[in-house]
Amino acid sequence: MAKMNKIYATNKSEMINVLSAIDIKVPLRSEGRTNDHCEKWSICYWLSTYPNFTYPILLIHRDRPDFYIKFGEQEVGIEHTEAIPSDYAHADAIYEKKDDDNAVLDMSLFRWGQKKKNREVSEIVSRTKLTGPGWEGDSPEIEWAEAMADIINNKTTKLRKNEFDKFSANYLLIYDNLPRPNIDFSKSISQLMASLNAYWGSGIIFDIIFVQTDDLLMSFDSSTYKKFKNNKIW
Repeated sequence: MAKMNKIYATNKSEMINVLSAIDIKVPLRSEGRTNDHCEKWSICYWLSTYPNFTYPILLIHRDRPDFYIKFGEQEVGIEHTEAIPSDYAHADAIYEKKDDDNAVLDMSLFRWGQKKKNREVSEIVSRTKLTGPGWEGDSPEIEWAEAMADIINNKTTKLRKNEFDKFSANYLLIYDNLPRPNIDFSKSISQLMASLNAYWGSGIIFDIIFVQTDDLLMSFDSSTYKKFKNNKIW
């Protein structure tokens, strides 16, 4: 799939019209999903939902960072990433290809920070019942906050490299695709914000960090946390 080259709009109504005409379907991992598919889905939902823009807006799909956006007189770089353990993504691709109604994929066997060998992944996908430990208490909220903090720190290390272009503001957009049960975001967000206390003002950093789910867009900066319901125009 070719990259989405650019998006331009002079007002909110035009932006919604432009976005609604874009095909943002993301194929299954086993059917050719690429980073470009995921980036297009995320940035289009972000543009349709985030309210803090002035117009006109020009967005260009590029590399290091993944997007450049100019709104009003402000120039911003946006780096995108998906929050998912690589071995779970591998398992999910295998699972999608299985033609077995009895097959199950136990999410609790894929935890953030753990790494499985290919043969372990294949063996887990072959199982027909849940065998993992599940989650106890607030462990899902703690793991979510730890995963987001790890991703932020890893991406900030890349932001600080010379080959990564910096702009007047730099944003990080994380799509949350962690294998997890439903979580209490009030707990997980408190954990994440506490872990970010030392981040703000620590040199070259992302000015705003966005975490995106299928339903929500959350934003974090040095002083505020905000939550928006995704504007589902597709």
